[in-house]
Amino acid sequence: MRRFLLALLLLSAFGAQAAVPVVSCTAGVTNSDTDARRTAPLFVPLDCTATTDADLPDPDPGTNIHRAFRELEYRVNFGDTAIGDNPTVQGGPNWANGANTALSKNQAMGAVSWHIYQTPGTYTWTVVVSDGTSTRQVTGTITVTDPDDTFSTANTTCINSSGSDFTGCPLIPGVYADSATCVANSRCVTQAAFQTAISTYCNAATKRCAFKREDQWTATSAAVISSAGPILIEAFGTGAKPRINLTASVNAIAINNAAVDDVRIVDFDFVGAGGAGAEVAISFSANVAGVTILRPSVSNMGGGGFVAGGNPSWTLTTSVIQEGEFVGNYSTNIFVRLISGAVLGNSVSDYAGTENVVRFMQLVKSGVSHNTIRDVPSGKCLLTMRALAHVTAAEDSYYFIASDNYLLQGTGIGTCLMEANPNAINAWLYDFILERNWVVAGPYTGGTAVVGIKVVSGRRGYVRNNIIDLNAPIAAGRSGVTFSNDPASQTSIDMWANNNTVYNQTANIDMKGVHVQAGVVDSVVKNNLCWFITGTGEELCLKDQGTTTAFGTNSGDIGTVFTDPAFDGPLTTPFGFRIDVDPGSYAAKDGTAIFPASNSDFFRCDDTTANEHIGAAIPRARARCR
Repeated sequence: MRRFLLALLLLSAFGAQAAVPVVSCTAGVTNSDTDARRTAPLFVPLDCTATTDADLPDPDPGTNIHRAFRELEYRVNFGDTAIGDNPTVQGGPNWANGANTALSKNQAMGAVSWHIYQTPGTYTWTVVVSDGTSTRQVTGTITVTDPDDTFSTANTTCINSSGSDFTGCPLIPGVYADSATCVANSRCVTQAAFQTAISTYCNAATKRCAFKREDQWTATSAAVISSAGPILIEAFGTGAKPRINLTASVNAIAINNAAVDDVRIVDFDFVGAGGAGAEVAISFSANVAGVTILRPSVSNMGGGGFVAGGNPSWTLTTSVIQEGEFVGNYSTNIFVRLISGAVLGNSVSDYAGTENVVRFMQLVKSGVSHNTIRDVPSGKCLLTMRALAHVTAAEDSYYFIASDNYLLQGTGIGTCLMEANPNAINAWLYDFILERNWVVAGPYTGGTAVVGIKVVSGRRGYVRNNIIDLNAPIAAGRSGVTFSNDPASQTSIDMWANNNTVYNQTANIDMKGVHVQAGVVDSVVKNNLCWFITGTGEELCLKDQGTTTAFGTNSGDIGTVFTDPAFDGPLTTPFGFRIDVDPGSYAAKDGTAIFPASNSDFFRCDDTTANEHIGAAIPRARARCR
């Protein structure tokens, strides 16, 4: 008894020791995989969702859902110095698209992250996890194989469409004395039909097809890939990407067999026949794994860019679409279900279709980051993330991140939307993060309210550190972040809106920074900065029609939404939304301390005080930028 009392006295005197994170991270590809599986370019997802912290108990025991996913800070370094140092690696060291082009491809944030190693070598990745007081880290090593070692000369074919120039064909030096010898051994071939070239030389395991740059091919039927990998389809030589011209309603590449598990398609220009057709650059009609699509150009497609059919019934696992350019397509550019995959660094513009621009029917342990998406049609959304009708967790969307995207709305009514597919079904979306996105509303002037980021029937989600510019005329009001319910689905519970900046300078009506609609339960709304220069109706930083249980300091609480927060400006770039130095802005000093929202701010800086600023960007004088 005396020992028990002594323990209580010690706890009272010194306080109970806080728990530290127990970090658990798994790479999607490891050195235990075959050399062929580790061939460059190699997509490696990192999954740290098994990380736990005793101070963050599981809110839903038995479902393996942990608060640690959203409430710990994860900083990832992939150890890939070759991204910036090797002149043969295309694309440069930083992301060329998205909200912040100063961010390195070699770093990421979050319990799930993704990287393509493009150069052979041995790399050490590191994940540092913090709970705001203590940090822990884990490391791993991956050795990336040279494709020249994986694909023998006998399994490599170089293809041009009409000529005899094979300069730059891989594996010729030291193997074939010259191009003539390569031709004589049927390793350098001339073939004008794209589908014939693929089916003849690349629809089998351990095959490599290289198409000559500056050449063009015609696709009059689908080039089918149905075999297990590894398969590498790439470009050789110098100049423009190999161009594949599709005739109407043709799929350039059709991946149609569940046996497919390791395919890399690198540096191609797919050009469709226009709006009258239904052609698709790459279609999926089976559950497949290990598909890497790197630096594609996709234009003028009547049926979409990358589409898994059946609305869609097919799932891509451990797959990535990175640094693509989508211009002037007539249907959804990316339309897939994605598990342990990513859509990274793509540009979508001049959209000519009538559907949502980029649409995911399911996202599990997946990411949508560093993309620039613009030009949505009236009544549609730029980025839509959905879940299917819930039977088991196999239909749910969870553990996903949408971050660092630039979303320019055009004439649509919603920029970023999460909801069931279709509406009025019981679909589950939970444990997700939407952060550091730069959202710019367009000139839509119809009778429906415009929303920057809308989450319908979501649970345990963070919407944080986003910059949402609502500056455009409208007749029916605008809101930065909206939480709502679908009556047929789960009730929206435990949704957080923290450290978002919402801005408008036109004489709109009914401007709302965060709108919690009726039926939404247990929301947390803190540190949101709303500046509406003028208004003619209901202008609020928070409109709560649900049962919000935790309020912090939002701009409307300490002044009014019409009080100038002293942005650095100009507000034509996200960097202009950084708030002025202390004590120049109330937004620099009047927030509520929250971890990790402020430590994952829009510019990926650390606030050296108690992270009590409001809005998406900390004061310049208090930033310690990495």
